[in-house]
Amino acid sequence: MKNEKITVVAGVDFSEESRLATDVAVQVARRKCAELVLVHVGDPRGPAFVMPPDDVMTERDEKSLRRLEDMQRRLSDQGVTVSHKVVDDVPAEGLCNVASDLNANLVVVGNHGRTGSSHFLLGSVAERTARLCACSTMVVRPGSQNKDGFQKILVPTDFTAFSEAALREALEFAAEGAKIDLVHYWTSPATEMSPWAPALREKLRSEAEAQGQTLLSKYQNDRVVLSFAVVESHTASGIIDHANAAESTYDLIVMGSHGRHGVRRFLLGTNAERVLRHAPCSVLIVRRDDNSAE
Repeated sequence: MKNEKITVVAGVDFSEESRLATDVAVQVARRKCAELVLVHVGDPRGPAFVMPPDDVMTERDEKSLRRLEDMQRRLSDQGVTVSHKVVDDVPAEGLCNVASDLNANLVVVGNHGRTGSSHFLLGSVAERTARLCACSTMVVRPGSQNKDGFQKILVPTDFTAFSEAALREALEFAAEGAKIDLVHYWTSPATEMSPWAPALREKLRSEAEAQGQTLLSKYQNDRVVLSFAVVESHTASGIIDHANAAESTYDLIVMGSHGRHGVRRFLLGTNAERVLRHAPCSVLIVRRDDNSAE
């Protein structure tokens, strides 16, 4: 049975990127009637990975706490329940540990990546947070947020329960009148030289179209515009190319995770990691609770 209480954790380092992520977290918390927890993780190591004196750490933590308290007061006026925590830890690990302790449903972090010639490279803290957290994780990039929700969302699907969970979350995050593109990326197992390649390709495409139409029938509603397409491409490269196309203008990509539980961390699948690193917009990685009711 799913928990009735919903908790959203926002990673706060007082940068412009984390401010944007916190704005999105507030919107999500309001829409989901969730508690928002602001978490600042102060790395106990100095810039040279040397532990600073205790009095320096205390002063730094007290300053961070005051800033979080100011944020809490300001955000509480926006119709959400807000609390805060300051912890000393390595940033990504500390954030995920807090999320685990709170049994959080979602962690929202900002992106500190740098723009390259054609891709946005994900900052290491955001990327590591997405790898380590056992709950869903959203990495917010500048320009993606909208006070009413996301306007154009790309949802890759392989017709598994993981990607269907991602579609349900996309519907939750979508603004009124938003466009959600449900896309199945695939490659033919047959070579071009094979005499039966065209027939196999057509069979696979036809089967995908049928499954896509089933999803449309199940989730289509009057609040959003939901469409389905089949694209012959490797999954990660297809998603990235699709999102980077000039006409795409996506502000969110929502993907289900096919990661596996490890001893310490929940590993993302290869496709999700590549999309997280190179997508030009915000990315939500949805963890599916296999023990929860559909």
